[in-house]
Amino acid sequence: MERIKMHPLQKSLSTKQVTEIWAITPAVAQMLLEKNKTNRRLRKFTVGKYARLMREGQWMLNNDSIVVSTEDALLNGQHRLHAVIESGCTVDMQVLWNANPLSFETMDRQVI
Repeated sequence: MERIKMHPLQKSLSTKQVTEIWAITPAVAQMLLEKNKTNRRLRKFTVGKYARLMREGQWMLNNDSIVVSTEDALLNGQHRLHAVIESGCTVDMQVLWNANPLSFETMDRQVI
């Protein structure tokens, strides 16, 4: 069986990634957004669409994670977190901790 080769920078990270399901309240969303150091431009239309789904009870837990890096930076999830605040709802979300900071470059490639 062939071994999967890791990127050299992945080997330097000794911490393990952990995925948890969190009940994201507006206060928790705000706390996570404080880790948002270098994310993309916020799209208010997307936030509004997600917030409407949350208010209508149509938001569902899925595999799209809120991602926080080993450097304690939010890498993915700002639109969902802003929608929690806008909606005032608490929703379950998957949170991935200790992601490689370089993985940001591979997330949402179609979004500028």
